[in-house]
Amino acid sequence: MQSANKSGVCTIACVAFLVSYGTEASDTKFNPLSDETCSSYFSYLPSSATAEDKKSINNLSVHLAMSSSLRYLLGRDSIISDMKTSLGNTPFIAKLDDVKKKLGVAQVDYLRGYISYQESLHKGQMQKYLNKDSEYKKFVGTESICSLQSLYKSSDTSQVEMIEKFVNALALVEDAKFGNFQIKRESCKVSASVGTSNPYSEPERWDGSQFIVIDARFKNLDTEGRLPSEGSLIIQTSDGRELRYDTTETVMQRGYGIYFKSINPLVTMPTKIVYRIPTDISGEVLWEPGRNAGKKRLWCTFILPKV
Repeated sequence: MQSANKSGVCTIACVAFLVSYGTEASDTKFNPLSDETCSSYFSYLPSSATAEDKKSINNLSVHLAMSSSLRYLLGRDSIISDMKTSLGNTPFIAKLDDVKKKLGVAQVDYLRGYISYQESLHKGQMQKYLNKDSEYKKFVGTESICSLQSLYKSSDTSQVEMIEKFVNALALVEDAKFGNFQIKRESCKVSASVGTSNPYSEPERWDGSQFIVIDARFKNLDTEGRLPSEGSLIIQTSDGRELRYDTTETVMQRGYGIYFKSINPLVTMPTKIVYRIPTDISGEVLWEPGRNAGKKRLWCTFILPKV
């Protein structure tokens, strides 16, 4: 377990957040909080706390539980690992370990991006409520640890089952059937340039824009030649908007785009598809290939908020 200082209960509680975010600190042993502490932590809530503060603090507590669980699944620093050492096996950790064993490579890739994105979204709240000078630190830390302990020790595994459903829903992370094609997203990157190594092939650079490059493979599953379609790039922003990018960039170099090229039966065509997006955007990026009646999507990447 990691600790920022050695000042008692508050430190142990705050460490949960610090470890969840990978904050460097010295090692110390995690000690569970007592039932007495967990039944009286509301006395630590500052009288100046507003309704908005209480809402934000609850949001942080929920985020901590989710982030700590997902970090544990990925084998990262997590207070749940320390609880397992101190509190032993429970139905909660047994169920979480079962989910961990079943994770696929593509799911791990997604969860890494998801955790980084969610933690970046909550850093402002963390700095406000858990910095060393915050009047809320003792309450927020204690409340968060008590909530996690209660989950860990409970025989009710419904919270882990929710995480399991979330993880299992990632079946379309990188490879799926769309109409006549089996389509695989090999990689997806965000960059200021396409990276052709040829300035004459690069799309024109515009102020305030950048590119998403999808490296994909289209396999024609039909018995005759079929024309694939790039489809749309979708960005789901943190404020709930869904932005659709339907226009791809023209890259005058072999291995980019589709250009109305039909693919023969059982042949796989590799290509790179380029979309232009703004630089001042953050969110989850999805790809919705064309000729796709079910509107299925492949996960692409996460764009973190600019610091």
